Amino acid sequence: MNPASPVKPEARILVVDDEDRVREGLCWSLRMTGYQVDEAASGVQALALLGRGTFDLMLLDMNMPSMDGVEVMERARRVQPDLAIIVLTGHATLDSAIAAVKWGASDYLLKPVGIQSLKAAVNKALEERAGQLRQQQVMALMSQVTAVLQPPDRMPAEATAASQPDKVLSVGGLALDVAKRTVTIDAEEPRSAELTEAEADILQELMRHPDQVRTCRQLVYAAWGHDMSEAEAAGTVRSHLFRLRKKIELDSGNPQFIKTVRGGGYFLAKT
Repeated sequence: MNPASPVKPEARILVVDDEDRVREGLCWSLRMTGYQVDEAASGVQALALLGRGTFDLMLLDMNMPSMDGVEVMERARRVQPDLAIIVLTGHATLDSAIAAVKWGASDYLLKPVGIQSLKAAVNKALEERAGQLRQQQVMALMSQVTAVLQPPDRMPAEATAASQPDKVLSVGGLALDVAKRTVTIDAEEPRSAELTEAEADILQELMRHPDQVRTCRQLVYAAWGHDMSEAEAAGTVRSHLFRLRKKIELDSGNPQFIKTVRGGGYFLAKT
């Protein structure tokens, strides 16, 4: 694919940079390519725009006064979990690279960035986001179709057993009411939260195997009953796990319950 050709011309992009010349240059390049572009000169402005409308991608400068890029990424994920993010920085550091990975940035570019490199990174990030959204839609549709077409009396033994789980699962300070899809968190600040069907299924799989790493592939199979590659599964479960963590963790950036094993998957810590 020609890097100059936008993957999704109608895609809406937010450019966040406190340097006027840099921001204006980025916006001009993307608009000339055909994208819809909004701009923000600070993290506060960026979050205000994210709160008012949906964006496909955010180009974010890591080094800004008042609110740095790491905080903007963290708060942006709370508002729009599926937002693709490309990090821009004039001073690459290990900490900024780790933060970019932690908050699911699609790319990490050094300034000044060339126009072709910028467009290629944007195309790649939008392609990945579109693929993940399509995969989530397909999985949801397949689950609905399977539920309709598979008669209860013909379900395999494994599925039948799974359809009659313990009413309440309790592990490491979490209590999941399987039928009601509610979780109670026994912590310094006791609280409860309602879960979506996918979130409840993923949490149930983790709670049934405490302190055991479950791959994204295993979590997808547990939640939707379908098999796929680990790479496809990672894209499918990422946003669900993000929302699940926001509901059960006091600090989703430093989770107490659902831990990540880089390159391996996730596990639920007993303590």
